[in-house]
Amino acid sequence: MSSDRHFQCTHCKNQFTKGAHYRDATIIQCPECLKTFIPDFWSYFRREWIEPISFAIVLALFIKRAFFEIYVIPTSSMEPTLHGGGHFPEDGGDKVLVNKLYYKFYDLKQWDVIVFVPPHQNQLYIKRLIGLPNQKLQIINGDLYVEGKICRKPKVVEESMLYKFYDSSLENGPLAHFRAFQAKDKWLPVGDKWKIEKNMFSFNHLDGLGKIIFNLPIDSRISSHRMTNIQKAANFTYKDSNGRGDIATSLDSSDSHKYFKVGDIAVDLVFNLKKGMGEFIVNIIENNHTYALKVDASTKKMSLFMDNKKVKEADIVLKENTTLSFRNVDDRLKASVGQSSLEYEFESNDQMSTTSTAELNFSCKNLSLSFKNLKIRRDVFYHHEDNVQGTFENDIKTYHIGDKQYLCFGDNVHQSLDGRAWGYVEEHKIKGRAEYILMPIRIWPGKDLPPQIPFITHRTRFKGIH
Repeated sequence: MSSDRHFQCTHCKNQFTKGAHYRDATIIQCPECLKTFIPDFWSYFRREWIEPISFAIVLALFIKRAFFEIYVIPTSSMEPTLHGGGHFPEDGGDKVLVNKLYYKFYDLKQWDVIVFVPPHQNQLYIKRLIGLPNQKLQIINGDLYVEGKICRKPKVVEESMLYKFYDSSLENGPLAHFRAFQAKDKWLPVGDKWKIEKNMFSFNHLDGLGKIIFNLPIDSRISSHRMTNIQKAANFTYKDSNGRGDIATSLDSSDSHKYFKVGDIAVDLVFNLKKGMGEFIVNIIENNHTYALKVDASTKKMSLFMDNKKVKEADIVLKENTTLSFRNVDDRLKASVGQSSLEYEFESNDQMSTTSTAELNFSCKNLSLSFKNLKIRRDVFYHHEDNVQGTFENDIKTYHIGDKQYLCFGDNVHQSLDGRAWGYVEEHKIKGRAEYILMPIRIWPGKDLPPQIPFITHRTRFKGIH
């Protein structure tokens, strides 16, 4: 019995036979007209479409189950690192890619952002890992200490966790809805040689000294990132993380919260030295200590000072639109002017005290200078809020973490249900490491943004999580 298969060309109607190996072929070439045709549409559709798509779906489900997961951030507990969906009903929260295999090959590290199941609950949480097994961790004036030594964040983690609360390029900053930010002038000039315009600060006095003081609170308050236009118009209401209130009452009454002054501050700006051979100084004041970055136009040097004592120095090149950065974070001073940079670590001698003074000011001497694009950020301020977990040792909140246990906090400390409330996470309850922010991408344009293709929101960002 012949196993040959008979075909008829759909183009020239020529009838011909092919060998057995053509039995399952979905596309055939006619030997007469040399054109190709589909002898059986159902077989073609099944082999070329249904089977590959089905395989791809099964493979994707397997990969999702075994290797990766997409996790949607529901609340604001990890801001500013991750944005929650509660304040943004049209966009939803950040969509985060979670690597479920990462900790099969690598150890858990402090400052990782992880997904886990907390004690006595059956839903996934995403928080930052701040305490490792068998550690003694303490919260002292907003900072974390392990075995009596301050925990300094890696560079990328520090940058991710800094919260921007002032930007001179914006008419209204992220905290503009707080009454404390509405009732005050933002800046207090000392002397009459300062000129403050939109996104421009100028000092012109070649034979004198002037200072300008930042006059807004520098404390632990935090708002959601920039509100959309529809939210500003109050066209909808939302509940806070505890299910209370709408946007008007929640944001307006936030001044009644207890906030802690924060001396861990980061400053970034762009300056132009027009004339003079004097000095430009950035001062960060925390309690009784003054940390200063001095730019000396006469010697072309930058210097770090602690309480009027020079601790580091470097040569600089001054040119038009020179970038400047200065920060005091985790008992570490960092500064850069143009391509030059300095770093200095120290041990604070007032660990037991709370911050009573947090101030930022700029001073100029014998210069004509202007600066712009000023951004002021602060570090996360950890506090315990009298939660039941942990103990007090010498009036310091202390956590003794057991074997194969981990302690996790949210970056938005004021609005985070975390290890301070439900304790330590067991190692086998950790599901993976948060790797990337993938979206949000809006499915359809809303009232607060004009239509665009694709419908990408002002919050859309693709980046790694640190």
